[in-house]
Amino acid sequence: MASYSDGAYRLRIGSFGNATAGKIPRNIITRGHRCAYGLQYQKAATALGLPVHGAGQPLSIADFLIRFLSEELVVDPFGSRMMTGLAAEMLNRTWTCGELNLQYVRGGAELFQPQSGK
Repeated sequence: MASYSDGAYRLRIGSFGNATAGKIPRNIITRGHRCAYGLQYQKAATALGLPVHGAGQPLSIADFLIRFLSEELVVDPFGSRMMTGLAAEMLNRTWTCGELNLQYVRGGAELFQPQSGK
């Protein structure tokens, strides 16, 4: 048996090696980390002198999840680069995003410049 940190976490040999009926495959969603919109966001934020959010997702993940999980309203309480909002806008969904750091919102707003809006 291996013990990590202060001993609160113990790993028994073979305890995670067996497949179970509820196991989720690791490759449910396979997407790259970069996309054209992410690069556009980085360029815009840098040009405006804003901090660049480092934990972004590509637009394709937001697009996939919106198509899979919503029919009309999309809510993203942690908007960061606003990729979920952009994907929702492109899919003609009603959406709202929240973000504590307004500098991230300002950088993400640049992605909406070519959008026509509703």
